[in-house]
Amino acid sequence: MEKQVKILMLEDSVTDAELEEHELRKVGLVFTVQRVETKDAFLKALADFRPDLILSDNSLPAFDGFTALAVAQEKYPEVPFIFVSGTLGEERAVESLKRGATDYVLKTNLKKLVPAVHRALNEVKERSEHQRAERALEQSEKKYRNLVEHALTGVYQTTLKGEVLYANDAFARMMEFDSVDEFVRQGAAAKYKDPAERTRFINILKQNGFINNFETEFVTRTGRVMNVILSAKLEGQAIDGMVRDITEHKRAEESLITSETRYRRLFEAARDGIIILDARTGQIVDVNKFLVNLLGFSHEQFLGKKIWEIGFFKDIVANQDKFEELRSNGYLRYENMPLQTADGRMIAVEFVSNVYQVGSQKVIQCNIRDITERRKIETQLFQSQKLESVGTLAGGIAHDFNNMLGAIKGYAELSLMEINKPASGEPSPCAQELGEYLKHIVTASDRAGILTRQLLIFSRSHSAELQPLNLNNNITDMLKMLTRLIGENIKIETKLAPDAAAIQADAGNIEQVLMNLVVNARDAMPTGGVITIKTENVAVDDKYCQLNIESHCGNFVMLTVSDTGAGMSKEVLSHMFEPFYTTKPQGKGTGLGLAVVYGIVKKHQGWINVYSEPGSGSVFKIYLPISTENPRSKSNTRIISPEQLRGKAERILVIEDDGIRKLVTNALAKMNYRVFTAASGDEARQLFEQEKGGFHLILSDVVLPDTNGVDLSDEFIKSKPGIPILLSSGYASKGAYGDIIRARKLPFIQKPYNLNVLFQTIRKMMGK
Repeated sequence: MEKQVKILMLEDSVTDAELEEHELRKVGLVFTVQRVETKDAFLKALADFRPDLILSDNSLPAFDGFTALAVAQEKYPEVPFIFVSGTLGEERAVESLKRGATDYVLKTNLKKLVPAVHRALNEVKERSEHQRAERALEQSEKKYRNLVEHALTGVYQTTLKGEVLYANDAFARMMEFDSVDEFVRQGAAAKYKDPAERTRFINILKQNGFINNFETEFVTRTGRVMNVILSAKLEGQAIDGMVRDITEHKRAEESLITSETRYRRLFEAARDGIIILDARTGQIVDVNKFLVNLLGFSHEQFLGKKIWEIGFFKDIVANQDKFEELRSNGYLRYENMPLQTADGRMIAVEFVSNVYQVGSQKVIQCNIRDITERRKIETQLFQSQKLESVGTLAGGIAHDFNNMLGAIKGYAELSLMEINKPASGEPSPCAQELGEYLKHIVTASDRAGILTRQLLIFSRSHSAELQPLNLNNNITDMLKMLTRLIGENIKIETKLAPDAAAIQADAGNIEQVLMNLVVNARDAMPTGGVITIKTENVAVDDKYCQLNIESHCGNFVMLTVSDTGAGMSKEVLSHMFEPFYTTKPQGKGTGLGLAVVYGIVKKHQGWINVYSEPGSGSVFKIYLPISTENPRSKSNTRIISPEQLRGKAERILVIEDDGIRKLVTNALAKMNYRVFTAASGDEARQLFEQEKGGFHLILSDVVLPDTNGVDLSDEFIKSKPGIPILLSSGYASKGAYGDIIRARKLPFIQKPYNLNVLFQTIRKMMGK
């Protein structure tokens, strides 16, 4: 029987120790290992374990290899001492050999470990044989006993009844006795955990005269159960035997089985598909249940095939050359790859592969994750971000455009005021014609203002007046106007829930949404059809929100507008909320209708779901949060005559852009106000200081070249508490300024404003 080598490892890294053991087991070396990390443990192992070979790292946290070498040389100079280190330089390697080390091996080149161990053991063997031959000439019996005493395996001689006649030191230590004498004195050779096992052992021995590799369990002196292998020969009435402790080996086997069981459990429970390939041949050796269920193919349809033979993997590994590239690179990743399932469905997957060494075999593990739903959510997010960017651009354009419109409209209104001013005699025909032209300019400016409001709504920068609304009432009020809008060949049906909750919304914005959706539905039914408007209360839960990225949980009123028209293709659906995108003929649409709807709904903290197919009509479902307040009735607006709007020479400071500043100055001057103007915050401060705050009202743009109207107003109010300040802007930002204006309820007028509205607002503030 091949001798088992006892190896003492001085190593603080469990991983490095396992790698060294792995290299030695590959060549069939039979050995037991005791690993230690400290000096005390090393000294104890030298005394108790009595190694045949010492493998030592050079540098440990509390010990070092050169000290260990000196200790080993002193106690057991015959035991080979091999340095296995990752840090031993050439000079120290030579120094170690000079001090008595047998050899040295670098951890980065462990393939040299086996030859080094063989050389060392062979040298020991040759030296032992030589010494044994010399001693045999003088004292053969002494040599035999010495070998037995120092054997790594327990050696014993007992009677058939079990009385101990002889035991070596290894067996005594194995049974946890302090000495051989104590072990022999106790009488019985060993205590079997199961007495029936000893009976079976004796019967086999009597029948055959010998027994090899009989595996059983002993109970040591302290009660520890030990796994052993027995080999024995019957010599008359005595039994000569050997016993080997395999407890650690059994534990290692059990740990391996446990590890494999755990891996198999994780492998089958994984929420990703997993394929294991033989890295040498490319054959599939294993697949987990998740992949089988995901793709709908049986387990047998995978096993034994090469990966490039599987049809649905042709885009990953098209041929054997591609597989060779994968094997050589060791890594392959596809972030978004289409796969076809057994039932013909296409799913999007993320594919990642890695090459691993498992024992002596290389395998490739391929992880396949279904990202179909994630891709849908990413697409929704990308669309939302794209609209957000375009909306910011649209809001900026509307801001500048509103200023220009304000000037155009204002000058036209001033001209009309001059033409219509009472004077002696009738206006000349030329003046009448000019008046008509100016009215057209005002009308065109109003229409352009509507367009800019749509841009602001789309960009979610329009200052909406949110208040509790009964959506059913708003729809009912609009029905007459909507009926005239769509024509006689289209019918409107309503299904309004009687218990529909109030929503927090801007009435004008909601009417804009309803009008745009109805007009779109009309254009989709040129030969007639039915438009259905429906309201209902809905509760949105987490499950719904996981599939709809723009949604959020809570209670909502769902407004549904559906039609029986032509429907939309997937291509049109993917672009329908983009500004200026339209499928209507040239001149028939601006492409802002649905973009405005989208902007309004987002402004109201809601979202839209659209369902449509060519030939099957379209369904728009709009979710609007419910209000905790009750709807308020509309208040009557008091009409003020032009004479009541005239000033009394009050002093007004106007802080505005060039174009609008000149207009407002002229308009206010004609209304009997004394006007002072500034183009920036610095100019306004200087003028305010110069006039010692002697103004009855300040009219300021929110956005100024060097500051903003909100902060500037705070400065003036601090200097002159109570002074009326009116802010204006063509771009009521949803950012800091707009939020502050709304939160503090500061007086504000939206550009482009009607001059009459401006005059009324100023008189109202003056009255206060």
